[in-house]
Amino acid sequence: MENEEDMGNEEDMENEEDIGNEEDMENEEDMGNEEDMENEEDMENEEDMENKEDMENEEDSDSRETITSKKTAQRIRDHYTLQAIADLLRDNKWSIQKFLQTWVSADAVDSNNTVLVIEHHPRWKTSSRRQKVLKKALRSSELLQFCPSTDQCSRIKSELDCLLSTFYFGKFDYSLNLDSIDFSQAFTTMESTAPFFFTLLHEIMRNPRFSWKSYSGTQRSADLYKRIYMVISLVCFSRNKKSSNFLSSVLDIYLIGSGCKRRVLESLSGLGVCHSYSQANRSIRHLAENARCAIATFAQNPKAYVAYDNFNFKNHVRDEYLGHKSSMVNLTTAVVMLCPEIPSNGLTQSMHNPSIKLDIRDVFNSSAIYGKDDGVGSAITRGLIVDAIKRLHSTSVLEVFKHTESLCFSMPQLQQIDTHACKTEFYQLGSIPENEGTIEGTIRVHDRIWLEHFNIQASENPDDDFSTRLWLLHGDQLTTHHIRRVQTERFYEQRPYDQRKWLMAVPAWFHIQLNLMKTIVRTHWGPIDQRKVAPHTLEADIRTLGRSFSSRDNILYHQIQPLLAQSFTSRVVALFYSAIETRGYLPEAALFKEWRENVQNWDDLISKLSSSQFNELVEDVRLCAFTEEAWSGNNTDIDPAFTTQCRFLQEIEWFLTIQHAVKSGDIGLLRRAVDLLIPIFYGAGQTNYGQEMIYYRWLLSPANTPELQHAILASGLVNWQGKAYHNKPVDLGLEHLNGACKIEMSSYKNSTHDIDIIFDRVCLTNTWIRKLRNQVESLFGEVITGAHTVASTQQDIFTLLRKIQSENFSMPRAVNIWKSQNIWISENILTAGMDVLDEKIALFNKQYVYANNSIVMGYSSLEEAIDTTIALDSLEETQDSIMDPTIMWWIMLY
Repeated sequence: MENEEDMGNEEDMENEEDIGNEEDMENEEDMGNEEDMENEEDMENEEDMENKEDMENEEDSDSRETITSKKTAQRIRDHYTLQAIADLLRDNKWSIQKFLQTWVSADAVDSNNTVLVIEHHPRWKTSSRRQKVLKKALRSSELLQFCPSTDQCSRIKSELDCLLSTFYFGKFDYSLNLDSIDFSQAFTTMESTAPFFFTLLHEIMRNPRFSWKSYSGTQRSADLYKRIYMVISLVCFSRNKKSSNFLSSVLDIYLIGSGCKRRVLESLSGLGVCHSYSQANRSIRHLAENARCAIATFAQNPKAYVAYDNFNFKNHVRDEYLGHKSSMVNLTTAVVMLCPEIPSNGLTQSMHNPSIKLDIRDVFNSSAIYGKDDGVGSAITRGLIVDAIKRLHSTSVLEVFKHTESLCFSMPQLQQIDTHACKTEFYQLGSIPENEGTIEGTIRVHDRIWLEHFNIQASENPDDDFSTRLWLLHGDQLTTHHIRRVQTERFYEQRPYDQRKWLMAVPAWFHIQLNLMKTIVRTHWGPIDQRKVAPHTLEADIRTLGRSFSSRDNILYHQIQPLLAQSFTSRVVALFYSAIETRGYLPEAALFKEWRENVQNWDDLISKLSSSQFNELVEDVRLCAFTEEAWSGNNTDIDPAFTTQCRFLQEIEWFLTIQHAVKSGDIGLLRRAVDLLIPIFYGAGQTNYGQEMIYYRWLLSPANTPELQHAILASGLVNWQGKAYHNKPVDLGLEHLNGACKIEMSSYKNSTHDIDIIFDRVCLTNTWIRKLRNQVESLFGEVITGAHTVASTQQDIFTLLRKIQSENFSMPRAVNIWKSQNIWISENILTAGMDVLDEKIALFNKQYVYANNSIVMGYSSLEEAIDTTIALDSLEETQDSIMDPTIMWWIMLY
């Protein structure tokens, strides 16, 4: 019975197939008839237009007819082929499902364990090959439209719902710790939580030639994973804007913090990449509030210390109305940091004894002035000379010391702190709308920082937080001077907070460097009398090199700093060339001017020197221009122009030494420089910073314990990146942080988004956004160091060098030559500074050294001390004429 039913079913199926075939045949015949009728009509139309059209149209018509007939013939052949396959399936009693299952199933094995393969069909020979063929066929656009997709869509939706509960695809948390973000974990999450959707996107988005053996393109999986993460995040964000906004919120903050224009944000929001501009601003406000709470906790760390500086600019208003006009704005920005070198239990006021005077003998007998330093000063000079030669002949110096690198002179290391081991942790405080340029403003700044931002209670209790802990505060000369003034005026206050004994002001090194630059500009800009011969001046070098600045009044930091390095290099290498000539190392060809004018000839000559010969030449340069005798010029037979050159070089040497010490984190070199800077500043007439360096030297005297002295020096440097030789002065770091305010002002400032909102919001979120920017750019963007691209100045250096050499100003000239000229000689600032050193130190001790029961030693009353301080304040407070490029935009704000 079952066989009969099967046969009946088969007959029914055959009848249905026959009927279907007949209908198909009829449809095809109808279609063929219609096509024939259309062809006939086309032929008639063509015949009507034969007289009007040219031969080319007739050929096109014949071609279309041929194509149409070929398509018709192909359809017929396909039909008969399909008929044959259908007959074959019927004869073998196979359904389509049975056929496909067998097509992809494993290869059969006979009784001899031999794998049975399909002969004469290489593409279908094994099951793995057949599977690939089927997959490729199913991905074609003709078949995808007939594939049921309901189950696949449901599976994708289910996977997306599961992603909502994960960290990198869920809701953004404004209090999250950026150090915990690792976007590589996002790739693992999407691969494990949404495997089907991830695989689908991976197959779709990779290069179609990826599987080809001949394909040589570099398809990096990491790049593809980043794009897949972006696509999945966009899909999740589109489905759940509130529950899945992690990446979109990250991009909001990244774009706002990078100064992206509002119209760009709105366009990206329309594409679904991020939120709108208003929502992005709300995200920034959330971050600011979280940062405000975190600062109070951060400041409780015993290793915390502070730096602040004034931020003054003119706030330009375009549309003025009552109460809303352009005006000068005086703000203060501050940053609180952690110094690893501060003891773990913090600094205490007992570490400082204000009753110990500064002994002038400690300054006179210092290694930098007296000279007994175990050769440290000579080693510094040799290291700077070699660095200068390397700037012009780097490959030659490397060739000289190719096998004896350890013999090459380098800068000594005295006491290098380990600031590169980890990044400096810091928070920038919110906007402080006070002017720290006044005494009252300084007092209010302290209130804002410690009482409001740090949330420390100031009470009448003598055992409160301000009675034992000692806070270090770094700032410029104006900041430290005003703090000392406040401490003097409030010595007899009742509350420990008001007395300010808990605060120790420390001069910051960037402003010290600025004023050392100012000293060089003062002493070696050029003579007032233009009739004097002055080849070793900044003015002469500016003319030779064709620089744009020509006045000493408004020299910018980014202009004068490279000029000093180039002036130093040119003269040092010129002395090196002269030493080569003196020792007889020049070839005969050097007698001709053309040979000397080619820097490559000097390169070849230096590369042939031995390491011992090179070091002897370096020592010749040091003995020629970097000794006390070369500085003094006491010998009446010495060329005054050469004496000026020696003083010019040695002053730049001081600056380069401090610059190297800061960058390398060598506080031993910085400590050594403090003693020397005292007579330098006083000798150059910079009394304000001369007094600051006496104060700094007092902080490094027995008035403070060794632990406190070490903390004072170490806390003056920060390392935002946590890399070796990336240290910077703390005040320069603050200036760089303030640059974010400039970006915000130029991008978003308007009548409602005013400076109060900008400074408060930007300063509080600056730390967080900087970390986020590094995270995003390190993964998704190109690695950018952030360093300025510096143009090569080798040609400038060699041009200046050859000019000095050709005019015979690199070495001392004969008396009969220079006696006939009106030579300008620079001032001996060291002698001038040493002459007043005793008087200035005595005055400092009288002003600031406290006795046990009186405010200031040497004064009979508080009134006398304050009157003297006010008299000192009445002296003209000179501003830094060498301006920092990071703050020059203040005067250009809209």
